[in-house]
Amino acid sequence: TVTGMRVVGNQLQKDGVRFMARGFNMIGALTPAWCNQGTGIRARDNFGATELTTAVNGWHANTIRLQISQRGLEDPTRTQAERDAYLAQVRDDVLLARRFNLVVILSMQDQSIGCGPVHLLPSTQTIVAWQKLAPAFANWGYVMYELFNEPQNSTSSTAWAQWRDGGNTPLANLGDPTVGHQALVAAVRNTGANNVVIADGALKGEHLDNITPFLLTEQGSGRGIAYAIHPYFYKPGAAYWQTSWGFLTPSRAVIATEWNFLADDCGTTVETLAPSFLAFLNDHGIGITAHAFDFLDTLIADFSWTPTRCGSASGGAGEVLKDWYAHLAS
Repeated sequence: TVTGMRVVGNQLQKDGVRFMARGFNMIGALTPAWCNQGTGIRARDNFGATELTTAVNGWHANTIRLQISQRGLEDPTRTQAERDAYLAQVRDDVLLARRFNLVVILSMQDQSIGCGPVHLLPSTQTIVAWQKLAPAFANWGYVMYELFNEPQNSTSSTAWAQWRDGGNTPLANLGDPTVGHQALVAAVRNTGANNVVIADGALKGEHLDNITPFLLTEQGSGRGIAYAIHPYFYKPGAAYWQTSWGFLTPSRAVIATEWNFLADDCGTTVETLAPSFLAFLNDHGIGITAHAFDFLDTLIADFSWTPTRCGSASGGAGEVLKDWYAHLAS
């Protein structure tokens, strides 16, 4: 019997059956104890059984995506005790999520909420961080590894080549050499971890245009590679969705690991398109972990996890998404 997550053809499967993620991005795990980022601290403090009970029972979630601080895992300017404590925090969060039978995505981030300098592409520190994180959850069948959040390369051939293979151009990457996503796959696999890995698309995950010649190669006994999109910009409509990333779904597994719309989008095409957009994702086999279940005024209006809704004091995609998840779960 096949257990856990794996990529088979263009499908993400769980226990041998096609799996469509319904869930949430979580920022709370992104902020180590030493990192003074108020938004992240508040999210971290609200992570727990009550939040996950609401996500699962109230919103029909089957997946959560935990943002992980690259610096928190392996910044040599922090003490070993601090780095070990952060990994222990992540482990506790994953164990709690698994008690709720949630599939977990661990997303490596060099973001401000994790006190990172926000590299545009992976760096050597990304490799070292995966050498720490990957063994901690190696071969946990229901934990997937998202290699690097929101790479900022364009969709040109030279940019995709840097995304895959690394190097110093065309993006300077804060002065540090870029490590390619293929090297990140190797770093994970060389630890012995066979977990499904997920690679984000170009322009902060908005695009997969022109990726086909630069798709990643699996190695060893790995359970496969999926590709992530962050389709926040979707107002041009279905033809744009198809050319930006829908085209890849007949041959590769694709998942939207972030998405929402905010109050400023209420009353616009973005709001009115949202239901058909979510249906397009589903029709193309694309699951979703929307942003976010612990960041106010995105999907939730408060830490009672009241959904945001256009026409209320806290506009946004929360109610639309909650209703959509209920529809899918019915």
